[in-house]
Amino acid sequence: MSSDTPSFSLAIDQIVAEKGISKEKVLDTIEQALAAAYRKDLGQRGQDIRAEFNEQNGTARIFQVMTVVADETVENPAAQVALSEATKTDKEAEVGKEYVTEVTPQDPHYGRVAAQTAKQVIIQRIREAEREAIFDEFQDKEGEIISGIVQRIEGETVFIDIGRTTGVLFPNEQIRGERYRVNQRVRVYVVKVVLSSRGPEILLSRSHPGMIKRLFEM
Repeated sequence: MSSDTPSFSLAIDQIVAEKGISKEKVLDTIEQALAAAYRKDLGQRGQDIRAEFNEQNGTARIFQVMTVVADETVENPAAQVALSEATKTDKEAEVGKEYVTEVTPQDPHYGRVAAQTAKQVIIQRIREAEREAIFDEFQDKEGEIISGIVQRIEGETVFIDIGRTTGVLFPNEQIRGERYRVNQRVRVYVVKVVLSSRGPEILLSRSHPGMIKRLFEM
C-alpha cells in the first residue's frame, strides 16, 4: 500500500504542531487505521491484524498474528493456535509465542480503497486523540486559576476561550452583578473537567471558594 509521501509527512507534522499530539501517537493511530481497513475489506472476524507505516516512503505493510495458547484455552481460532497444533511444525513452540505472517495486498485497486478507508478512520481517531490531549491538559488544571477571553454569551451562560478549547461559565458560577462582554479577558477557576461524547467539557467559575483561596495565595 502506498500514498503520497509528502502529503502524509506534511499532514503528520501539521497534526503534531497544531493538535499537541505526540508524533508516536499519530503514527500509532495511522497504523491502527490501516489495520482496521484491512480487517474490514479482506480480513475475517477475530483476526489479529497489525500494520507498520513507513512515513519516509509512505508505504504500509500488513501482518496477521497468531498467538500460541494452551489447548484448553483456544477461544479465537482466527488469532490463536493450540500448543499441541503449533508443536507439530515448531518444536520450540510455547504458550505466548507469536507467528507473524505478512499479508500486504498487492492489488493496486485495494491500495486505493484501503487508503481512503484508512483516511476516514485516521480523521476520526485524530479527533479522539485531540480530545484526550485537551482533557489531560485541563484535568491537570483543576483547582487552578487560568486566563481566558469571553468568546460568546448565550442567555446568562458565558463561553470562554481558554486556549485549545472553550470553557463554560454557568450563571450560578458567576459573581452576582458582574457583567461580561465579548473579547473581555477574565480570570477563571477550573472547577471540573469532564470527558463526554462531545469531547472535553471545562466547567469554570468566578465565585468558587477555591478561587478566593488561590487569589490570596497568589
